[in-house]
Amino acid sequence: MSSLQRASLWGQLKRQVSLAIAILWVASGCRLLDFDSCMYELRTVTVEGRLIETSEILYAYVSVEEQRDYQPDKFMVWRLTSAPLRGHVTSMTLRDAADESKSLFVFPASNFQNDISSGTVRQSDGPSLNGIFDAISSERAVIDVRTDIPGRAQVRFLPPLTVHQEWYRPKCG
Repeated sequence: MSSLQRASLWGQLKRQVSLAIAILWVASGCRLLDFDSCMYELRTVTVEGRLIETSEILYAYVSVEEQRDYQPDKFMVWRLTSAPLRGHVTSMTLRDAADESKSLFVFPASNFQNDISSGTVRQSDGPSLNGIFDAISSERAVIDVRTDIPGRAQVRFLPPLTVHQEWYRPKCG
């Protein structure tokens, strides 16, 4: 076999191998280069609801996600809105109804539209989010809002559970 024929065969072989690698990469959903797949698990829980008497007093959305195994962490996002309470709130606390003497999280005040509090927090950035997932998933999470309004010094709300996803591996499958 001449060197010209060998070069031609080598060129064809390189193209076929390159094509096979490209097909495998696309067929695997690009997971051949995804080195952290199946290395961690997530779980999520969300409560959302409205406290209505004659009109809406409070809207609450709280969602918590936890990650374990590879780089464990906890993350929470929330939004509390209330037109009637805005400007009168003195404190907002998330408590576990099983032991209301302890605060699971103190919501900071917000000045955005009708929000009385909104934001995100990651435990790896400092604040403890321990116990929040369990309280929410067990439907014991109470939002306790204190105000300076006479006759409405306290608003307590246990929003309904809307999402509950136990541990799963998002990149496996």
